[in-house]
Amino acid sequence: MAKNPSSGPWRRFAKFQTLYFNNDRSILIARLVIIVNYVLVIRNFPIPDSIRPLISLSVPLFLLVYGLLVWFGSKFTGYRNINMILSCLEILLVSFCFYHSLDKMIIGGFLLYLVGIIVNILFGDYLFSILLSLLVNLSYTAAVFPRLDSTERQYFYLSLLIFNLLAVLISIIGCKIKKILNAIQVEKEESKTQLFRLQTLSRIAKEITSELELEKLLYLIVQKTSELMKSNAGGLITLESDNIYRLKAAKGIPKNLIGKEIQLNSGLLGRSLNERKIAVFKINGKIMETASPLDGQYQFLISSPIFSKGDFLGVIFLLSDSPTNPLSKDDRLILETMSEYAAIGIFNANLFKTTANLCVNDYLTGVGNLRYFYQQLEQCLAIADRYQQSCSLMMVDSDCFRKIKHTYGNTQGFMHVKYLAELLKKTIRSSDLIARYDRDTFMIILPQTTLEEAVALGERIKNRVSSSPVNIDGQLITATVSIGIASYPDQAKNLKTLVNAVESALRQAAKLGGNHLLTASVSNDTSDTSTNSSIH
Repeated sequence: MAKNPSSGPWRRFAKFQTLYFNNDRSILIARLVIIVNYVLVIRNFPIPDSIRPLISLSVPLFLLVYGLLVWFGSKFTGYRNINMILSCLEILLVSFCFYHSLDKMIIGGFLLYLVGIIVNILFGDYLFSILLSLLVNLSYTAAVFPRLDSTERQYFYLSLLIFNLLAVLISIIGCKIKKILNAIQVEKEESKTQLFRLQTLSRIAKEITSELELEKLLYLIVQKTSELMKSNAGGLITLESDNIYRLKAAKGIPKNLIGKEIQLNSGLLGRSLNERKIAVFKINGKIMETASPLDGQYQFLISSPIFSKGDFLGVIFLLSDSPTNPLSKDDRLILETMSEYAAIGIFNANLFKTTANLCVNDYLTGVGNLRYFYQQLEQCLAIADRYQQSCSLMMVDSDCFRKIKHTYGNTQGFMHVKYLAELLKKTIRSSDLIARYDRDTFMIILPQTTLEEAVALGERIKNRVSSSPVNIDGQLITATVSIGIASYPDQAKNLKTLVNAVESALRQAAKLGGNHLLTASVSNDTSDTSTNSSIH
């Protein structure tokens, strides 16, 4: 590469250097022209007849060797190494000229050439070296010129012109070949990169579509998308209900922001929710609705929507600190593909969750079913045994289900059961577990709860139900419930006796005419159950 001088008399040639000698290919062409001229000069020296045929073939042989150098050297060693080889060839040719003639022009040219070699070695200034070599070339031509008659001069200059043109042509061809080889290499590297990305996408697709736990899936989507897009921060916003969006998973974002509601059109994240396509936003203000630690750290926000069967599920977003638009054509394709994989994964996870809920949840009320009840009760009793704690069980039965069903029909009867389930869920604690035990009967498991605490909760339930009339076909009907309560281990020694005790207490409460609460007691015989006379 030609070196631009920063000081001295050569400063004014800096622009010329940049334009015409800014790469080794230009130097290669100039050096070739000089060497061909040397060969032509040598052909006109008095040479013994024994080696004249070899000298006559020198130019064609040189051009052949030069072509091979350009072909292979440009592929394996580069143009600068070729210039080094040609410099060595120049030294041999100049030495040959100097040996066969002591003409003043030859001596002057040789001295100029030595100066050029020294400058090239000490300063690496190819331009100065080439200019001196051109002067050397002219001096050798001037030395040969007087030795030729008019016919030989014409032949000499015609040969010089032809071979110099051929040399330039071969050099240009060599440069084109180098360019083609470089293009092929670049295309090969791009193909390797695309293949690697496709393989990576295929592997990620398997991971995403096989993960059925929604929380882990959302984090996996963010993590893999960030890795593919080479982003240090990103997240996933999902639609929870009508126009309520939350940041559900994130990478490189403070944990206290995860779970935060994202308002539409508030901040860049809110704006991204309205863009139902891949979008790039220049960050000039707040990323979220209010100020956050993310503000001022990044330059661009990239968002990609997630659709499943036409339904909008949410947005994947990435943050970039690149000063220019970070989204290339390939990146856009990757982001689209990841959004499609995310849609499939989220759909599968939701389907799995729905199917799993159907196995343990009651289809009408949404609370646990009989299978769920026994699983949870068994676990709660095991924990109570391990930590020496109490576990109470409450059974709630509707006193007016049959009346509503017979008077207003099955539909209204089941709507009453659904209403009762909602009322119970609102009244019990977050740690309590509720399940539908029969058509109009519910079981409530009360972990770490004594009998007295369970009775207090039962009273609240009884009073709330009786004070909440049911609207059926425009008529307000007062509903009541009967409640039975038993506690483990004070009133029952195992799961079976606990269930029997609470069922017995409920039956006795119902016999009293409804809107009553009874507690049960169990004798030392685990198969014997009796009801306490305590009436509430």
